Amino acid sequence: MVKSVAKLVTEPALLLAGEDVDIDFACFAVLTGRGRQMIDVGTVALAGVVAGVLDLAASTAVFLAQDVPPERLLQGIASGVLGSGSFSGGKVTAALGLFFHFLIAFVVAAVYFAASRRWPALVESPVLYGALYGVAVHLVMSRIVLPLSRAPKRAFSVRAFLIQLAIHVLFVGLPIARIVSLS
Repeated sequence: MVKSVAKLVTEPALLLAGEDVDIDFACFAVLTGRGRQMIDVGTVALAGVVAGVLDLAASTAVFLAQDVPPERLLQGIASGVLGSGSFSGGKVTAALGLFFHFLIAFVVAAVYFAASRRWPALVESPVLYGALYGVAVHLVMSRIVLPLSRAPKRAFSVRAFLIQLAIHVLFVGLPIARIVSLS
């Protein structure tokens, strides 16, 4: 049975030759050189759900404090793909925004998990690296992803930037790092 992604990549003829391949391994347990799992779907799912729920709850509280309904927050997330039209899409585009929000949370959790398998310090010091990861996630989302998306462009606000930075540190980076450190 083939248990090495490197072997599958360097010798794809093994698949054509009828070599027995463990599909679960090939899809979900990409191994590093040390033989540790690169992705643990259960841990990534838990970290993604927790971070997604906490981030959404905190952002919703901020929006409600400004008299903006939660549906508008979710439509704003969907606007990254749909553009301004998402704000006239009602519950359908809000649901799409919710889907994108959790998709991003799962990707962010998977990246941290994979990085932690390469750099054990991420697991050994989850508070430090979780906080730094929250900062990194916020910077990537606000300075790279959002400007490249179809979301309507807004004027920069130091207040909004700092609020979202705190949310990403406390409710995205730290929970993901802690959950990954326990796996």
